[in-house]
Amino acid sequence: MRNILFVAVSCMILVLCSCLPIDKQKDLDILAKYHQQEQTAHLTKNVALFVEIMSDTVTHVQKGAVKKLTKQQMQERFSQYFSMVEFIKWEDTAPPVYYIADDGSMASVLVQKRVELKVKSDSTGAIEKTDFAWTELWRKERGQWRMHTNISTEKTIP
Repeated sequence: MRNILFVAVSCMILVLCSCLPIDKQKDLDILAKYHQQEQTAHLTKNVALFVEIMSDTVTHVQKGAVKKLTKQQMQERFSQYFSMVEFIKWEDTAPPVYYIADDGSMASVLVQKRVELKVKSDSTGAIEKTDFAWTELWRKERGQWRMHTNISTEKTIP
């Protein structure tokens, strides 16, 4: 009897949750805010600001490899990267494209960005220019959007 009651209550909760309205505009606003936060984090070299929007594990696809990194590994990776460079430009070259699943549980953001930087160890002071295109995959975790995958391509500009 208890099992039947448990199943019935569980089914009712699932039905009620699936009927809750999804506020896609609110979700778009949050994702756009996080997109701006990524830029601010890079330009100010604020690693904590950058990794706070990530899942506990992030899948990173780049240069023919798929890697799963913990949030701590991402923090270490970006701390090292930020310490080695001076950003001149980290700007969108096209408006980001946002997609949100009908149930509001997942989203993707397509980004095109120009990054210009100087590598601190390069005594010539040369400016590296790179065009990036990437896809961020997001999901709601405990009611909060978190980036769980980044798939990236890049093209060096002469």
